[in-house]
Formats: sequence, C-alpha cells, structure tokens
Amino acid sequence: MKDEDKTKKQLISELQELRHRYAGRGGQEEATPCDGGGLKQTKDHLDNIIIESSLDGIVVVDSTGNVVRVNKAFLEMIEYQPEEVRGKHVMELSITEEGVYQSTTGEMITIDEAFFNDARKVTHEKLLKEGKVANWETYYLRKDGKIVPVEMNLTFICGEDGVISGSVGIIRDITERKKSIRSRQKSEQKYHTLIELASAGILVAENNKITQVNRTAEQIYGYSKDELIGQSPGILSPDQYRECHRKMLLDILTSGKADRMIFEEEGLRKDGSLVPIEISFTIEVEKENMIIAVVRDISERRKAEEERCRLLEELKDKNRELEQLVYIASHDLRSPLVNIQGFSNELAHSFKYVQSILFHSEDVSPRVKETLASTLDEDIPEAIHYRVPLKIHHTTSFCPSRESGNP
Repeated sequence: MKDEDKTKKQLISELQELRHRYAGRGGQEEATPCDGGGLKQTKDHLDNIIIESSLDGIVVVDSTGNVVRVNKAFLEMIEYQPEEVRGKHVMELSITEEGVYQSTTGEMITIDEAFFNDARKVTHEKLLKEGKVANWETYYLRKDGKIVPVEMNLTFICGEDGVISGSVGIIRDITERKKSIRSRQKSEQKYHTLIELASAGILVAENNKITQVNRTAEQIYGYSKDELIGQSPGILSPDQYRECHRKMLLDILTSGKADRMIFEEEGLRKDGSLVPIEISFTIEVEKENMIIAVVRDISERRKAEEERCRLLEELKDKNRELEQLVYIASHDLRSPLVNIQGFSNELAHSFKYVQSILFHSEDVSPRVKETLASTLDEDIPEAIHYRVPLKIHHTTSFCPSRESGNP
C-alpha cells in the first residue's frame, strides 16, 4: 500500500508500534541529529560560530567573576592570548588604580575616584537590581598599559532554577567614535572661538530659531545671549522689513540655492530704538535650513557719511562765496586801472599840448624851454612810469650846446 493511500488511523497505528519498539530496546539507539543530544551539539556549534564571528568582544564569566570564555574580537581588543585570560578574574583586565593613562584615542585620561564610584553604581544598582546594563561607557586595560574606551552591555546568566550562574558582556571598542567626537569637539570649539572673537555680530539660526549669538551681536541689539537663544530672528527686524525677509528666505529655501546676500537696513534693538546695520546672510539649505547672519553696526559710517555730505555742502557754499569775492575784487581792481589809464591818456595829451607850445613859441627863452623839457621829458614820466618822448630836439634844442659855454 502506498503512503498516500494510508488512512490517518493506519498512520497513527504505525507510529505507536515504532514507539513500542524503541521502548523495548531501552532507548539505547545512537543519537541522531534529530534527538536531544544532537540538538544540543548543533546549538553549541551555532553558538560558537556566532560568538567567534562577532565584531564585538564577548566575555563570559562564572558566578565568581572568573573568565570562562572570550572571543577573538575581545582578545584583539586587549592584545592578550587566550591562555592569558581564561581563569583570571575579570577585574584583572580592568583598571584597578587611580592615575593618568594613555588612551588608544591618543588622549591622556585621568582615572580618579569618580570613575570607580560610577563603576560601583553601575554594577550594584543597575546590574544587581535589574539584571542587565545597556550602553555603559567605560575602559578596559590593554596588555601594554593603554586603556581602551568601550561600550558594554552586561546581563546575568541564570540556570533553570533561577540561580545566577554567571554573566556575559558584549564589549564594543569605541576608540574611533571617541576620536571622531574629539575631532568634532575641537572643530566646534575653534568655530565657537572664531565667532566669539569676530568684530562683527554673528547669529546662527536653524529652522527659524536662533541657536548661537556672539558677544558683538549682544552689544548691537542690546539683548543677552540667553534672551536670544530659541527666539525667531524676526524680533531683531522692524515690521517693515519682516515680510521682505520672509519672502526672500522662502524663495531661497524653495529653490534650494544657498546664496549670500549683503544689504543695509535698520535693526531693532531691545529698547525699541533702531540701529543702522549692514547684514550679510549665508543660507545652508542642506544643514537643516541653517542661516548664518553677519551683522555690522554702521552707525559711525553713517555719521561719517553725513559729516562728509555736510562738509561737501559747506565747501560748495564757500566756493560760491569765493567766486563772488573774486568777482568783486576783480571789479574793484579794474576800476583804478581804468582811472589810471584815463589819467595817463590825459597826461599824454597834455604833453603834446605843451610840446606844441614849446615848439611853436618864439617868446619862450631857451633857458625856460630847457627847464620845461627836462621836467616833461624825465621827471613826470619817471614818476608815473610812463615816458612820452618829446621830439622837439629835431627843430630846437632845449639843452645848451657845448659851444654856448653854458653849464
């Protein structure tokens, strides 16, 4: 009869018969992969594979704290050989004395009483009360004396009777994580220092909330850092600018372009007064919509510009006054010259008249002619820097001749 033709009743009957046969033999048959012994062997084999293939260190200790098993990852972490670890108390692999230790991160770590108090708190309050500890950060002591920062998860191992038979710890080396955190902290510290030392005011906002403010910004707006953190940047702008800012930022965030804008406006101080500022926005769309604002108080610049404009207007006024003065002075200078020129012309005309008299008159003695000729020809022109030559010597000499014997 084929198996598929057997009824359910027949199958049950055959199964009962097999059980009787096994019982008659006293259950002495060899264990197969399907019996209890085989299952236990398979389970142990799988457990061994899982433990040894784990990237995290695994330590199993008995109820007295002695190490009964460790995996390869843990041995590589603390640089011990298996025989150097098995049977040791787990505390021998931990830090037992206060002091300064070099960490695998490159830092020098001070282990003090607080470290041991924290360890006791974890083991007594957490592990003993709750039966497990999760994500506990501590240190293991490496064979060369350096300490390894680790994250541990501990749990008790209990037997079928509920009695604690030991514990197992899963230990993760967090050296690289610590290095990354340290590097980020240094970078952030440098960033914060640069912001604090900046001569301009700097505000950082994320998702429309101010997250960072430097001292210069506090001075510009009259707020303290605590008063600004968590507030909307809009409290620093007068009403007439807020809608413009909102539309501008919305356009940039919508387009996904991180632009830098510089413009001048007035900032709103805590006391309600306005302060002229130059503000520069840098928007980091990829970093949770981060906005970095660099603000400069341009009050002095505005005053200097106003003073420059005032001086320029004053200079223009002075130039106009000077032009008027030059015009008046020029007019006043020209008038005497015209008078002098007229007088000179009259004098020259008089010279010609006197000359004609001297030339045509027979009644004038040579002595008088000589005296008048000297006066008109030398004295008067010399006094007025104008010489009119008297051409009367061509006809009559007013100077005595050498033959006359006159001096």
